[in-house]
Amino acid sequence: MRLRIRKETNRETRYFFNLDKLQDNAVKASYIVEVENRFQELAACEEEKPPNELWEATKSSIKDAASGILARGKKKKKKPWITVETLDLIENRRSLKPRISQSEQGRKEYAKANAAV
Repeated sequence: MRLRIRKETNRETRYFFNLDKLQDNAVKASYIVEVENRFQELAACEEEKPPNELWEATKSSIKDAASGILARGKKKKKKPWITVETLDLIENRRSLKPRISQSEQGRKEYAKANAAV
């Protein structure tokens, strides 16, 4: 009997923020003020903290400010790897391939179709 050890994964879900809102100057200014206020709160804390705790506090303050002002963005729809037009060009090239050895005109047509792909 064989036993497999699985790696424990604690993946944090990523959130995408609507960064297009930062193009608006009013939203941009309010986001900057919010982040600066949160950093002032972190700087006001006089006790020494380890770097990891400081990093977590900084990261959470930026995320909280972004979630409050920017809101979550929509996921972008993925484009297909090869479009239908490209597949049509490939099929056209495939149909011209037997003509290469038949004539000079067939060779030129195949070269043109090959360059188009």
